[in-house]
Amino acid sequence: MAMPQPNEHHHRLTALAGTWVGQEHMHPSPWVPEGSVADARIVNHRGAGGFVLAQDYEQRRDGEVVFSGHGVFWIDPSSGEVRLSWWDAMGMAPNEFRGRWDGDQLVLRTQSPMGHTRASWVLTAEGYAHTMEMSQDGEQWKVLMEGSYRREG
Repeated sequence: MAMPQPNEHHHRLTALAGTWVGQEHMHPSPWVPEGSVADARIVNHRGAGGFVLAQDYEQRRDGEVVFSGHGVFWIDPSSGEVRLSWWDAMGMAPNEFRGRWDGDQLVLRTQSPMGHTRASWVLTAEGYAHTMEMSQDGEQWKVLMEGSYRREG
């Protein structure tokens, strides 16, 4: 019996594979009331035979890690949706994001007791841009964080 192979949806995620560094602008929020600028390092690697993309994330200020997370991107075989299971230093149960590619932009959404979150990644010739937005009603969005990243090395 032949083993299943990753499809075009899995291959599309490989554009995010690698080690990325960049700067993030944290907009004022309950977590960072005055806003801030931070450095980020993201390591994405393929796993499980190419069926997932695992991510390790660190945000630093003044050289010290102030936030970290781990995510696993995967493709829902029944819907073709991109899914992201995300754990972070807030210590809560994982957030389960889902969504699709729209051209060169990947947009994923989740909902939790804290409200709605929308995350987007836009691939560029230089790297990628990432935006996190929050909403209480899923209609009116406020930018929480904007980052710009380039490949390291």
